[in-house]
Amino acid sequence: MSESRGREQKRDRGVKQSGWTEKMVELVRAQALGILAVFFVLGLSAVSVYTGIVSYTKADSMIVASCLLGGFVSGVFAGKTRKRPNVLLGLGAGGILFLILFAAGAILYDPQPDMASLWLVGGACLCGGGLSGFVGNKKVKPRRR
Repeated sequence: MSESRGREQKRDRGVKQSGWTEKMVELVRAQALGILAVFFVLGLSAVSVYTGIVSYTKADSMIVASCLLGGFVSGVFAGKTRKRPNVLLGLGAGGILFLILFAAGAILYDPQPDMASLWLVGGACLCGGGLSGFVGNKKVKPRRR
């Protein structure tokens, strides 16, 4: 009986030491928060256009701003597990956010998207993610003993 418990504890310890799945779960959470930020800003901009606060001609810039904010949010939350900010991690999070938004747009909307708007949205997602690498998490100084 005690022999089987020892094997189970070793197996559980091996799973807990592997941080790959935990990092992937954190990355998925970061992407979900980034998508929520994009849709929140897009909802606010739709309401502001509908009520007449902002003119309809500013809709493209609001889309780019929402993607920039979404890339920033996903990059910040993707970098939470690291002790120091990483620009490449932020760029990767912004790129993944762009791919998710592009895939959702291709599935939900029938016409082919304009290439100029794809470049703008992709650049905004990448810039937001890269900016999170610079601004996101502050370096943690080790305690002196």
